[in-house]
Amino acid sequence: MTAHPERLREPDHEASPPDVLRVLTEAVAAVARARTPPDVYEGVCRALAEHGIIAVILSPRGSGLYVPLAHRLDNPLPHLLALPGLEPPPLQPRYYGRGEHPLAAALPGAFVSHLPALVATVPGEQDTPPVVVCLFGAMLTPAHCAAMPAIIALLGAILARAVGEQRLRELTARLEQRPQRTGTDALAALHELSTALATATTHSDAARLAARVLARSVPSDVAAVLLCVERRHTLALAGRASLALALTQTLTDRLTARLAGMADTHATCASPQSALVETSLTGGVPLVGPPRAVTDVPIVTGSGRVTGLVAVVDLGETAPTPDHIRLLDTVAGLLAVALERLSGARLAEHERLSALIEGITDGVVLLDAGGRVLAANPAGRDLLAALSDATGAIPTSIHELVAATLAGDTPKTVELSISGAPRHVSATAARVSGVAGAPAVALTLHDTTEAVLMRERLFQSEKMASVGQLVSGVAHELNNPLTGILGFAQLLLARALDPDSRRYVETIAGEAERASKIVQNLLSFARRRRPEKTLVNLTTLVERVLELREYELRVHDIAVHRDYAPDLPPCFVDPHQIQQVLLNVLINAEQAVKSGRGPRRITVRTASVASWVRVTVQDNGPGIPPEHLRRVFDPFFTTKPVGEGTGLGLTISFGIVEEHHGRISVDSRPGEGATVTIDLPIAPEGARIDTPATPVPSGAPRSRILVVDDEQAIRDLLVGLLSMEGHQVEAVRTGMEALQRLAEHPYDAIITDIRMPEMDGIEFYNRILHDHPELARRVIFTTGDTISPDTRAFVEATTAPFLAKPFQLRAVREVVRAVVEGA
Repeated sequence: MTAHPERLREPDHEASPPDVLRVLTEAVAAVARARTPPDVYEGVCRALAEHGIIAVILSPRGSGLYVPLAHRLDNPLPHLLALPGLEPPPLQPRYYGRGEHPLAAALPGAFVSHLPALVATVPGEQDTPPVVVCLFGAMLTPAHCAAMPAIIALLGAILARAVGEQRLRELTARLEQRPQRTGTDALAALHELSTALATATTHSDAARLAARVLARSVPSDVAAVLLCVERRHTLALAGRASLALALTQTLTDRLTARLAGMADTHATCASPQSALVETSLTGGVPLVGPPRAVTDVPIVTGSGRVTGLVAVVDLGETAPTPDHIRLLDTVAGLLAVALERLSGARLAEHERLSALIEGITDGVVLLDAGGRVLAANPAGRDLLAALSDATGAIPTSIHELVAATLAGDTPKTVELSISGAPRHVSATAARVSGVAGAPAVALTLHDTTEAVLMRERLFQSEKMASVGQLVSGVAHELNNPLTGILGFAQLLLARALDPDSRRYVETIAGEAERASKIVQNLLSFARRRRPEKTLVNLTTLVERVLELREYELRVHDIAVHRDYAPDLPPCFVDPHQIQQVLLNVLINAEQAVKSGRGPRRITVRTASVASWVRVTVQDNGPGIPPEHLRRVFDPFFTTKPVGEGTGLGLTISFGIVEEHHGRISVDSRPGEGATVTIDLPIAPEGARIDTPATPVPSGAPRSRILVVDDEQAIRDLLVGLLSMEGHQVEAVRTGMEALQRLAEHPYDAIITDIRMPEMDGIEFYNRILHDHPELARRVIFTTGDTISPDTRAFVEATTAPFLAKPFQLRAVREVVRAVVEGA
């Protein structure tokens, strides 16, 4: 049959991709109790569609024709679909890239034609044809082919059971429609029973079918089959009489006692629990007293073990004939063969399921109602042990999860943390049947550590981006007045001053430079500029930083243990920025060990980990309290006394490492010190070393210069400085005024701010390109905004000289000289 498809939207590829192996396994497990093959097909398609994986299930009919069995496509399939690309059905799972699957040509209007595909075949059994399963999903990769055989084997076992159950129901219906057999009809009944038992999928099916055949073949009131399988008694009754519940138990006890008398050969059940599977008793005379005539025959397996009884019960005292006893014995023999087949099939299915569960990276644990572990795969045992305390006791939260799950049928999920380690686990519980049908809970444990860390990194990055936007505006507003303060202080220092005045002005200049460095640190944190990268060996950088701190380390009696990996791959980084990161981290470690007790020790390691070069700096200081650990990268957060730290060291380091596409993290436990881990990408092949620019010598010829800035202090500063150098300087406030001056006079250099009212520096420069293109190479830009994306992109595109506020007067002289001489 072909399913009636529901309209599906194309999966959202921007969302986080699901765990494909888990999705496939859960989809197949969800149809484990399906009663018919179509139910299996429909259930698998429906479950996979919920996770963005579209399944198309086909049945080959030869000559390249396939009959659709089920799908969830957005348009219907024809009943017979020619797919020569899949003929014959593939024996091994096969991966198709985007648009390569034959359905891509057959269904050009369906969105699956643009998705990769996995194709696998469920082999047929006896007269059952194979089934071809086609999966479409953006998250599918060739690596998933390796997991498909186990999943297909599980699906095949479920299909075989559904086919068997369907045939059993059909056969049972035929038996119930036929009159009671006598004489030679018993031979036909035995033949039909043997055929039915060959397709029975459970022990209870076999018992129920045998009881019904006996009731129609032997003249008796009740036919009974009692099985002792898997620590449980199963009883099936059929016949013409009706039994009260108490007498049913009497019959069960009698047959159980009969089994107990065969202790030498009986496969004894420890503490067996009897279960009445089904009674097909069609009225008649009620059986009100103890059964007077009970004839039974043991069910003996090939190994000589007794696993049950077949029996007939008569209300009177009529003894069965020898033919009837032979019939009972034949039925018992057929049942023994069927039970051995079922046990072997169950064992094989158990092994397949065990192999599948053992190979899953998620933990799977079966718990009873008391929270005791009944079974677990290796990952489950490891995660459960990590979650348990020193005595091995399972956490209270898991006991509460088990109790809540048993109280309802809805699967429940809780998030857990492993004590003493930065690991996080998601636990999902679902109610299942345990040993002997007792209620139990299947617990799935998924290590979410990487996902949690990724969320924290994302949150940290978003927070840093927000702070960066704030810093951009604040820094620009501070840089303008700092430029005036620092610049005029430098102009005053160039004059003859009395000692006291010079000391005062030097103090002003020093404090302005200090404020300027704080602003630059803020900008270093917030800036998203392209680093000046070159090939670097991180071990060399680490040694350089240790040499810089050698005196401080020796004075404070701090021992440094070096553990460097040999042949460390190079990184393509900005050595000055990474050296700043290492210096910040090392200084933090020094300050930490100085506040601790006992020997002071810092361990520095370098190593190659996958595609990363890793540097770790570990100290034996007092450690970082948990409430502070999450804030170590926050701007201005510090636990140091006033005057000993600004709280920007790790903040700036975070921005630099992120700019290099790396990772930085801090791990600490109180009393055990702290460890800072820095991961930087290994340099790609073919990376080249950048050549630094040659510095421009100082001194400049006398020239005519135009200054454009909306800040009066900046204009006065540049006019004063350049006039002292002998230049003829004019200053205006806006870009419009500057354009008027350019129309009236020629200029050798133009110094302009970028952020100005009315007409900013970008528009001003574009007007120069249009009206005076020969002056474009004489423009020098200044700005206090160095992190705005528009500013960065503009400066990089023009390649014009650039002065970041607050600038040193020496830098102004050098840039003006370069522009004038170049002109």
